[in-house]
Amino acid sequence: MILDSGISAVVTGGASSPGAATSRLLVRSSVIIAIFDKNIENGEAVALRESNPLDDVTVFERFRTQMPLILKTGGIKKNEQN
Repeated sequence: MILDSGISAVVTGGASSPGAATSRLLVRSSVIIAIFDKNIENGEAVALRESNPLDDVTVFERFRTQMPLILKTGGIKKNEQN
């Protein structure tokens, strides 16, 4: 697969560690990404540092009209009490 501006991707856990690295790699390849992460501040920082953010309508239309790649990079931490 050639990564370029014709591809859209959703990166879950895209704001830290391997997810942030994945987000950066995709953005540097001109892929349009949506970062999903519970850490909103880190997600916004990655997005602003690595790209020229698109407006919400453009992103919505892009994801509505083509099937995005979905990359799960975030893990699930177990409750330490269990």
